[in-house]
Amino acid sequence: MIEKYMDPIEQRVIQFSYQLIQDIQIKVKRNSFFYQNQVEKYMKKRIKVFLSNLQLKPALERVYYYQLQYFVKQKLSFTLENNRLFKCLN
Repeated sequence: MIEKYMDPIEQRVIQFSYQLIQDIQIKVKRNSFFYQNQVEKYMKKRIKVFLSNLQLKPALERVYYYQLQYFVKQKLSFTLENNRLFKCLN
């Protein structure tokens, strides 16, 4: 129903964000990641690849990049805290 009112690009971005969250949660539970830094690098890489395939204007791509990054981090915060990943200190 809501798909009628949404732009196809926005639908793909939302769908991608939830797929990425599920993918990272599975990898964390399977101990594929040992550090939170690994999760962040993986997330950033996947977001960049996804957005580069959409062929957006650079400014819009940057906005989507930061929005996706913020959204995914917020949704994963509980998972990362409960699975006791190591943190890299600066």
